[in-house]
Amino acid sequence: MSANIKSVEVRTRLVDILRRDLVGPAPNDTDIERERLDTEPSRWYLTGFIAPGVDAPEATAEEEARLPLRESDAESDPEPERGGGPEDRETDELRTRRRAWRPMAIGITVLVPKGVKQVEAVVTWGDYRTEPPIEQFLLTAHEEPGTPDTRAAPDVEWVRTPRRETTMVPIPNGRGERTTLVPNSATPQLPGGALELAAHARHYTEKIPDGTTREFQALTVFLVNKRKRPRRKYEDMAFAFQARLELKFADGFLPRFDHSGYGTEDWDRRIADLHYADACEYAVGRNTSAEWDSEVDGKVTRVATCPLPMAEVERVAPQEERELPGVEFGMEALANAARAGVADLAATLRPLPDLYEVWIAKQWRGFSDPSKHRRSTADQLVKNMRRAKDRIAEGIRLLEHDDNARLAFHFMNDAIAKAARKRSPHIYPAGD
Repeated sequence: MSANIKSVEVRTRLVDILRRDLVGPAPNDTDIERERLDTEPSRWYLTGFIAPGVDAPEATAEEEARLPLRESDAESDPEPERGGGPEDRETDELRTRRRAWRPMAIGITVLVPKGVKQVEAVVTWGDYRTEPPIEQFLLTAHEEPGTPDTRAAPDVEWVRTPRRETTMVPIPNGRGERTTLVPNSATPQLPGGALELAAHARHYTEKIPDGTTREFQALTVFLVNKRKRPRRKYEDMAFAFQARLELKFADGFLPRFDHSGYGTEDWDRRIADLHYADACEYAVGRNTSAEWDSEVDGKVTRVATCPLPMAEVERVAPQEERELPGVEFGMEALANAARAGVADLAATLRPLPDLYEVWIAKQWRGFSDPSKHRRSTADQLVKNMRRAKDRIAEGIRLLEHDDNARLAFHFMNDAIAKAARKRSPHIYPAGD
């Protein structure tokens, strides 16, 4: 590993490894896009797939009995080794088979301007075929309930085929649903059914904080698995693994802002509304998460579902010392200044209130939100900051005129400096 590698690159690589392990190949994972598995993909991968669910035949009792335990992912449970206590041995109750509920759809919600008639959808997924191929009559569900299924059920390997289809999705006018078939998406080796795109749209008129209004459509598109389901042993061939739905709109999706804290009397929510006034999202996942490209020329033209989302947390750091010239921050130096006398201590602290005022004025000059409620919140925050600045100045004056306060200030800084040096001598050497 390179000595110059950055921590963010390490974290990104770890997330990528986790995604490949839990979800499977992404469109750009060319090294494993045609992988071969010796077990069912739904037992190999934890999430990211959609299973057929509408009008799908139920498994027979005999098929259920032959199924391995999903909870333990084992074909059979070995006898416990001698020496284990009773609590280490599985009871029959713990091994009870439970029906596993699997998702049959994922979706994404976006905002588009009023009057838009359609958006482009790109669907990618992975199909897993059996190797060797299974004859079709062995794939259909057992049609005689109550009788044993005596058909052969040969063991197979599962070979992945990467799939990608593009189609236009018409936006319905009103609250009804409009479905679009994904081309060439029937179950491999077993014709019948397909993947579908189900679109829902609602019209809204929103009043925004600057006093204007905007009209838009909230569009939700679901990718639904309506494939024909094979018999239980081979049902994974009807799953759409690593399913991903991408929407494109050349004119740009509209941003969605959270205005829930605007105009409230709750102080914390007012501050949050002001701080995150420019924070927005361009898509919301349904049964999954969502991601989108960065803005280009002020527009976001591509959004997509994402089974393993990431978020960047901005670093919050104190004001750098070099930006506050003349102010001493070293605790040992402050302790020595307090012991030396009034003049030395005042010289290290007096510039602080004036520099704080310069920073406050800069924040106020940079505020440009025209909304009444946010300006009121910002004005109150500035008043609070100036009140804190006055208290700092009052504290410095107290240190200049009160010997006991100055002595306490000396002991406090000296004790903390010694404790920090003892705890982390490599960070706080003597004299810092």
